[in-house]
Amino acid sequence: MILAEEIENLVFLDEMGILLGIMRDMARSEAGTRAYDFDCVYRGKRLNYIGAMSIKGILSLKALPKSLNGELFKEFIETEVVPVK
Repeated sequence: MILAEEIENLVFLDEMGILLGIMRDMARSEAGTRAYDFDCVYRGKRLNYIGAMSIKGILSLKALPKSLNGELFKEFIETEVVPVK
């Protein structure tokens, strides 16, 4: 059970990646005909974001240079969520 005074200390984080230019892997065609895919290689850009919020509002939203890994997560926590002063 979370007490009312503990709610102030809760922080929620989420990370997401967005693929721009992604292509479908399924298709439709007329009965008895084949659906063709001429280029199945993904060549689009990828956007990565991480954010943190509490009951007080958004603490941070940051664009990442690449997919989130342990090093980037640690840096985000130390610099954006719990900065040492």
